[in-house]
Amino acid sequence: MNGYYPVEQILGNSPVTVGASQTLAQVSNEFRINPEGSLHFRIDVEVSAATVATGISLILQTTSGNDAASWVTAKSTTVTTTGLVSQSYVVEVAADQTYLPLRPKGKLLCTTGAGDSVTLSSIRIMQEE
Repeated sequence: MNGYYPVEQILGNSPVTVGASQTLAQVSNEFRINPEGSLHFRIDVEVSAATVATGISLILQTTSGNDAASWVTAKSTTVTTTGLVSQSYVVEVAADQTYLPLRPKGKLLCTTGAGDSVTLSSIRIMQEE
């Protein structure tokens, strides 16, 4: 294991803004998760603006298929303020083992409540290579 390092900048047209009352709005391109990354993976999201009234969640979904029904939700992270929001998946952490191994294709989604909005200025994945 060489450790985590950035392998891909996901958002090409950042920033991305998600307005109120959105459910599972896709905020990243689909990306590949390599075999090593399926056990050691991190996604970092830079939140440049957030108005939180009821709740904002960032959700990682992964799949091994091509149809919409094959996407599985991994973790969800709550956005409470601006700054860096991270999700880590590490096979050595017992609580993460429920989600692992991650499937080979992923995407990041965002759900907002009434009165919420969030602007994501960058999304970066890091995975073991």
